[in-house]
Amino acid sequence: MLPIIAAAVVIITISLILVKWFHAKRRQTPTHVIGREMAAARRAEAEYFQTHPESSSPLPSVRYDFWRGDLDLISPSKSEADQKIAEFLTAFSLADTSSREHMRSRMTMADFYQLMTFSKRMAVFGLRTGDRERLKLGMIAVAAI
Repeated sequence: MLPIIAAAVVIITISLILVKWFHAKRRQTPTHVIGREMAAARRAEAEYFQTHPESSSPLPSVRYDFWRGDLDLISPSKSEADQKIAEFLTAFSLADTSSREHMRSRMTMADFYQLMTFSKRMAVFGLRTGDRERLKLGMIAVAAI
């Protein structure tokens, strides 16, 4: 009977030690906050453009409109933004390396999102119509990022 009681005491002791260890470990786990990195990136971008006011975005000031359906990839329709961004990307692809680097350094995060949307739209249009030029423009948009 004594060995059974001793074994039970050992098991209970080990269990208590493990519980305390897991609780201590849980308190050491870092807390993750959603959006912290994006907020830091936006702050850094704002600081950069405040110290470099001459660095305006080279991308046209047109934007895709969610409510107009510009982000819809199931049945997209042509938009003015597509045409303006395509003109910019044509000039971007014809520019020399240093000019492209200069243009890229002046782009904002919002510009990158516009270019990603443009590349997705051009992929859809290109696949539906078989137009290789649209696929090429979509790839140039990704390269510009």
